[in-house]
Amino acid sequence: MAFKIRAKLIIAFFVMLIPFSIFAWLTNLAYSALHSNSVRMNAFAVEIDGYAKIQLMIDMLLMPPNDYLITGDVREKENFIELADGLENLLNNNSKQIAEMQAGKEQLNLFERIAGIKTLVDPSDELRFLNELKEGVQKIEEQGNEIFRIRRPVGSVVGGDIMEEMDALAQSLITTTIAQHAEIDRLEFAETLEASSRMWVMAGLMLISAFGVAIVSGIGFAILYSRSFVKPIKALHNGTEKIAEGELDYRISIHTGDEIEQLGKAFNVMSGKLEEFYYKLEEMVQERTRDLQVEKDKFINVLNTMNDGVYICNQSYDVVYVNPVLEREFGQYQGCKCYKYFHDRSEVCPWCPNQEVWAGKAVHWEWYSSKNDRTYDLMDTPLRNPDGSVDKLEIFRDITDSKKAEEELKQRIDELERFQAVAVQREFRIKELRDKVVELESIQRG
Repeated sequence: MAFKIRAKLIIAFFVMLIPFSIFAWLTNLAYSALHSNSVRMNAFAVEIDGYAKIQLMIDMLLMPPNDYLITGDVREKENFIELADGLENLLNNNSKQIAEMQAGKEQLNLFERIAGIKTLVDPSDELRFLNELKEGVQKIEEQGNEIFRIRRPVGSVVGGDIMEEMDALAQSLITTTIAQHAEIDRLEFAETLEASSRMWVMAGLMLISAFGVAIVSGIGFAILYSRSFVKPIKALHNGTEKIAEGELDYRISIHTGDEIEQLGKAFNVMSGKLEEFYYKLEEMVQERTRDLQVEKDKFINVLNTMNDGVYICNQSYDVVYVNPVLEREFGQYQGCKCYKYFHDRSEVCPWCPNQEVWAGKAVHWEWYSSKNDRTYDLMDTPLRNPDGSVDKLEIFRDITDSKKAEEELKQRIDELERFQAVAVQREFRIKELRDKVVELESIQRG
């Protein structure tokens, strides 16, 4: 066979895995998108916080040169250098953050694109802005170093002019460049937060839809696939019903390419052999029936030619056969019960020996019929039928004449016995008279 049932079930299992694999893929996609968006929001928050620190550091970077011009304390230069280094580190960290965002933008998955994840400012523009910011800070550092090179800073006009330029440049960086980009980052953060909310809703709907599609497609596929098993099994079931109803020539057609098809072929072979066996059995039954009918006819002929009466009844007390001898005496028997036919009774006779006969015992008894004033010597024997049931066969021998002759013989015997008794008594009387005569003669002689 091209495909076995086991192979089909394995294929069905893997096909059923397809919708659930899609469901798992969508779940992973949604999780990955939500995780990426969370990382992106965190990056925006860090960038916004970094710009706030840069603003603060720029303000603080102006203080040491200004204090130097007021107090002339050279220690302010150390504070200036320390603040400049801290500001440089912040700018470098923001550069790394923007570079990571640049790489992350190229890795947006399908789910993120559907949710509308986007940036208001291209990361390359932010890098240019950050470079501009570094150049401005570097210029402020250079101007601050020029102030610290002034030997007499207190009241220096040159120092005041440089300080004014520093203030103007710092104000431009803080209020214009940094503020604008910080506002853009805040807008991007808000947009990302809103997109995150959309992604949560979309993820829920998508997962529910995917799960529903997986369930529906799984059920649909299972229904369609199960038909390849249910349909041939139903055909086999219908075939067995047809065979049970006697349609032995019924055949089924199954083309599934598996063990069920083999079973269908075996079923057809079985039904063919069963049909052949049935016809052979039917011929045997018919032949045996003919033989039994012949034997029955012979048996009935024997019963019909008997001088004695014969009748047969079943265990329901129905008279099933009466030979002509009895039929002439008691009339038609069809549809009669034995107790009605012979005794004119409406119920079973109390003395009926049928139960003993049906139990397998032969019963010999005598019966006088008031219907025809005849006496019968009866012999009841069990008669086994081919189907295993037992009937009663009863032979009626008319002994009415012999009974009468017996009665007459008894009467003659009684008469003879009475005559004999009288004769004996007479002999005794004669003897007594003779004895008396002898006695009288002896007296006379004496």
